[in-house]
Amino acid sequence: EGTEIVGTGGPDGAGKPTLLRAIAGLLEVQAAEATVLGHDLRADVTDLKRKIGYVPQSFSLHRDLSVVENLRFTGRLHRLPSDEFDRRAKALLGRTGLAPFADRLAGALSGGMKQKLAIANALLVAPQLIVLDEPTAGVDVAARSEIWGMLEGEKARAIVLISTSYLDVGGACDRLVYL
Repeated sequence: EGTEIVGTGGPDGAGKPTLLRAIAGLLEVQAAEATVLGHDLRADVTDLKRKIGYVPQSFSLHRDLSVVENLRFTGRLHRLPSDEFDRRAKALLGRTGLAPFADRLAGALSGGMKQKLAIANALLVAPQLIVLDEPTAGVDVAARSEIWGMLEGEKARAIVLISTSYLDVGGACDRLVYL
């Protein structure tokens, strides 16, 4: 159960995205010991990936799918029952302010809206660990505030791990790891 937002900070080239990708089970780890949520990162991480919501720095969703189609795609990958998907997607679209844009192609969204969609997509599966690489980079002040509010709300039920180059974002984290 989460209780905090943990930030990773450091200069360019320090390895923030690499660390986050390793923690999310996306990179092969060569260490004496490495566990996340009780899963050994040096072994099969399939079960771990089901417990993690990952948002890379660059937009990685399907630009040719609508907002809701992107969410539906993720819901199907995670075998969310239809009624559960409907409930979660509606709530996330409301929280992110994306409900009026549910049928808009993801590629036609503004930068802040794309980032909110990526976060909503990661939250759809109710992960135990939310890993976000520079979640507020390149978004306007209003979207940045909304994103931070979402993350603050999630920390009650999940661990939130972010990377950041911004001092104000790092300072707002409950714990900061400097690389």
